[in-house]
Amino acid sequence: MIDPLDRTNKTEAPSSKDDETSNPAPNPAPQPPIEEQEQAENTKAFDDSHPDDRFNKVVQGDEVSLQDLSSSLKKFTIGVGWDLIGFDESAADLDVSLFLLNKNDMTRDDDDFIFYKNLQNLDESVIHTGDSRSGAGSGDDEQIIVDLTKISFNVSKIMVTLTIHDPENKEYTFKNVRNVYMRIEDNDTERELFRYFLDEELHKKSEEGGLTNALYIGCFERDSNNWIFKALGETDEGGLGKIATKYGMVIVG
Repeated sequence: MIDPLDRTNKTEAPSSKDDETSNPAPNPAPQPPIEEQEQAENTKAFDDSHPDDRFNKVVQGDEVSLQDLSSSLKKFTIGVGWDLIGFDESAADLDVSLFLLNKNDMTRDDDDFIFYKNLQNLDESVIHTGDSRSGAGSGDDEQIIVDLTKISFNVSKIMVTLTIHDPENKEYTFKNVRNVYMRIEDNDTERELFRYFLDEELHKKSEEGGLTNALYIGCFERDSNNWIFKALGETDEGGLGKIATKYGMVIVG
């Protein structure tokens, strides 16, 4: 993978032996090929002093055509990250989950609910790479891989959620969660298509006094051969169990 921050010029300089047999007049400094000059210009947007400039950002209410961003998109990774604050010992455990929904906004069976206890469905169109209980470190805390070529035609919508594991514990709310984002990366090109920062939505709800522990990040809606991402940023109470019940799952215990 090409590092966009790497500005190393790989163009070879003329051999010093050529200088000894040619006109002794000083030669101009070698110039990189046009393609490399253009690439260097394009990478200026990835300045470390302004890290957010590198992202194609979406905001609440946006609708994004995946086909417009990557016409040959087949498989992508949903990466979600967050940081926890205000906890000394037992920090809250957050979970990213995904629901495959039909035209009535309902799951068809248990296989359509992808979460920490069901990391992939039978046709492997959706694979959750594993649960992160701490939210520590930089980068994605949890990832889900979606293979659009394997998604059943009976699936009309793909809903992505982020919930706090223990909804009964009133100390665990999104009030103590910061730097929440979701990003989409094309697996074939390893290029990030867009990133959705959600702190504004969560902070607004906290200021209104809402003790939320569930977040509908966004959904992908089928549009013929295309998929449209809708940035929702909607909060709720009741945790993952309430969301699963809403989408037709039977929760035991």
